[in-house]
Amino acid sequence: MKEIKAYQCEYCSKYLKTKGSIANHEKRCFHNPVTKSCVTCANFTKQLYKAKNHHIELPICILGIKLFNKEGDWKLKNNCNDWNERPNDEVELATYQTLNGDVPDKVEVNPSWIDNIPF
Repeated sequence: MKEIKAYQCEYCSKYLKTKGSIANHEKRCFHNPVTKSCVTCANFTKQLYKAKNHHIELPICILGIKLFNKEGDWKLKNNCNDWNERPNDEVELATYQTLNGDVPDKVEVNPSWIDNIPF
């Protein structure tokens, strides 16, 4: 085993070997609020989905924006025009989502897609 020096993203758990590489990653990281991505948006939620012997949370946009295509590729977005800053308070977030969107009862998902979720 060899010990290496690495740099960690300030917004997620990703590590890279060079400072420049992690700086480039941080500019587009889904967890960086500056990128206005799905993960940091008030319109983003997750829905519990049962797949064979386990459960998984699937990403959902309450505005109806599809976060995956028919092939099952997940397409979280950066710089979304419908992005709204996600409140830190869970009650405030739940109130916002109740007033501004509609979480579907069930998302149509092919079980083979589960392995491709990008987070």
